[in-house]
Amino acid sequence: MERLFVFFEDNPKVPQALIASEDGDVTRNLYREHGTPGLQKNTQVVPTVFESMTGLLITRSDRVERYIRPYATNDAEDNQNKDTDLGKLWAFYWEQPRKFRKVYQDAQKTKGIKDLLGPGTISTAYWQAQLPTLWKTISNR
Repeated sequence: MERLFVFFEDNPKVPQALIASEDGDVTRNLYREHGTPGLQKNTQVVPTVFESMTGLLITRSDRVERYIRPYATNDAEDNQNKDTDLGKLWAFYWEQPRKFRKVYQDAQKTKGIKDLLGPGTISTAYWQAQLPTLWKTISNR
């Protein structure tokens, strides 16, 4: 972390840094020292180190303020208050799964599929298609 802040000091125009890490048996196998034994091939085993990945975005608030300020709201953070943009977003989002289920099931019926068990969440395409309706109701676009 100290090296990161030294980097920020040495590069005053850099507003943020993304620190990414990845670990696990497969990753370690890729970067192992040449000549050391690797993972067994063509076999199924329980990994000793499960695959994981992390991305950490670190920003200098004094450098990103001008980019995010136009999108910041002054609303209280009460997702139950439907008079605020956050409350409107919350209510709008949570009414979508019920509507999506109907759209999904109707689409499956037209394909002749009888098992209408749908996915556990709405699709990205469906959500993005609904956003213009939400945007008409909020002040912070």
